[in-house]
Amino acid sequence: MKQLVLVSLMLIAGRVLGQTTAAQSNPFLMKIDEMGRVLPNVGKDNVKGFPFLHEVTAKGWVKLKNGNRVSGFDLQVDLYNNALYFIFNGQYYQFAEPVAECQLAFPDNDDSLRYQFRTGYPVFRDRPATTLYQVLADGPRYQLLNYIRKNKVDIATYGTTINQEYKQTSEWYLYDVQTQQLQPVSKKTNPATVIRHPLLAAYVQQAGKPKTEQDWLTLLNYINMHE
Repeated sequence: MKQLVLVSLMLIAGRVLGQTTAAQSNPFLMKIDEMGRVLPNVGKDNVKGFPFLHEVTAKGWVKLKNGNRVSGFDLQVDLYNNALYFIFNGQYYQFAEPVAECQLAFPDNDDSLRYQFRTGYPVFRDRPATTLYQVLADGPRYQLLNYIRKNKVDIATYGTTINQEYKQTSEWYLYDVQTQQLQPVSKKTNPATVIRHPLLAAYVQQAGKPKTEQDWLTLLNYINMHE
């Protein structure tokens, strides 16, 4: 069984934002195996593909539950284990304090490679409140969340030892801020079954029911703007 060991790393000026001070020491968790060795190749196993959100690491910032905001490290989201890592000297680490939110930008000018993840949502099925959800639409009334997951699936192979690959899946959830409820939705969901708002009927009559991701984002942004 993997153990978690506390370590401390000194953050250089500019890496800690908000109300924290420069060169402040913060505790982190270091992942080690049962022999006490640092895991040098997180996610490197005999499985085709990769368990991460992207093949390369991202830049961005992390907000911890204690209110600290941290930046300056390369970041990566492990979709197989639903975990956020920061990379230091080529090693993958987890934050000792629970993560509240993070924003990541991968090295590309495409806005689609910018992600926001958040925790703290209600327990759903077997997922704890520490589960990372991608925030597609944000606001004071409704939020559209994306639960991105990678699983290992068997594949037919010939003459090779690789017999599994990572397969990515995606599930949408609508979060009602007022009732604090998560509801599974899809692009084909009738908004009237999950949204209780006086502006919904008039909006749908004028714009029609949402059929694409952009339609849902436009609808929720409209409702959140009028809260």
